[in-house]
Amino acid sequence: MCAYVQNNSPVTDDDFFRETEIDIKAIVDVLRDLYQNSVLDMESIDLRKSHLTDADFMHTNLSYSNFSESNLSGSIFTSSKLIEANLASTCFFYAELEGTEFILANLNNAKFQNADLNSADFSNSNLTKANFSEADLAFAKFKGSCLKEADFSDSKNLTAQQLLDAETLFGAKLDSYLEFELREKAPHLFEKPAD
Repeated sequence: MCAYVQNNSPVTDDDFFRETEIDIKAIVDVLRDLYQNSVLDMESIDLRKSHLTDADFMHTNLSYSNFSESNLSGSIFTSSKLIEANLASTCFFYAELEGTEFILANLNNAKFQNADLNSADFSNSNLTKANFSEADLAFAKFKGSCLKEADFSDSKNLTAQQLLDAETLFGAKLDSYLEFELREKAPHLFEKPAD
């Protein structure tokens, strides 16, 4: 709804959009208070181009939702579901994403710098040009994911084992020790994928 208003309203005042951001956060907070100790179901919502920094979406089902081109920096998505969500060009700087399910999600050009992605599941996701620099990737899963031109520079707790089941690492930026090990174990991951 917010994205619809932003895209179709003649209002261009930044203060208006800041108020809308606060309203969305307030709605989520009220819902969270009402449904404590349960998963909040917000499946298929359209919040593209939203500015929702520091929002709390912990334990929320946001599968099939559209957050493309949104700023979600500092937000909390711990143990949330973003299955088949559109998160293209979304900013997750310093976000808490521990245990989040991004299965089959579109994360093309997503920015995860300094995010906590411990145990996140990116299985079969499009992570083309995603930026994971300085993110904590302990136990993150990348099975079947497209990591073409993804940036893992200075990422923390990432092992070669986690990337062995990826679809491709063509053009990916990896720390040298990690790239060396992966090229020895799975050189096919660095081959140019068929279009």
